[in-house]
Amino acid sequence: MKLYQKVNEIAEQAIEKQMKDLPQKVESIISSSILSLLGLSGGYRGNEIDHCNGRWNLFAEVLKAEAKNDVEKIVKELKVRFNINDFTEAFQKEYMSHFRSHLSYKAKELADQKVKAYVESRLNKVVENLNKRELPKKG
Repeated sequence: MKLYQKVNEIAEQAIEKQMKDLPQKVESIISSSILSLLGLSGGYRGNEIDHCNGRWNLFAEVLKAEAKNDVEKIVKELKVRFNINDFTEAFQKEYMSHFRSHLSYKAKELADQKVKAYVESRLNKVVENLNKRELPKKG
């Protein structure tokens, strides 16, 4: 009977502790949920912006709306015009720049191969000539 009483006592203490901690746990869950909806997460350094891509949150929506409004104002103020001729010319210049860069790289690569082959052939001839010579005899 004593074991049953001890188990019962331990269980009651655990339940009391859980009930005592329940308001704090509920408050923590509610707080975390509100932060998540706002787009914040509670990190070890305090509240931080939630960086998870694709997750909806109020903070991100407000920023998007503000940015959209600002961009629309800037575009209206600048009266940006798109000129296809400017685009074509810029594209051609960029294309030629990359073409020249790649051509230069390939020319360097080919020259490096030729120089390496030339040096190796010259060294081989020097080694052959050295091998044909007789070494001086010692004393």
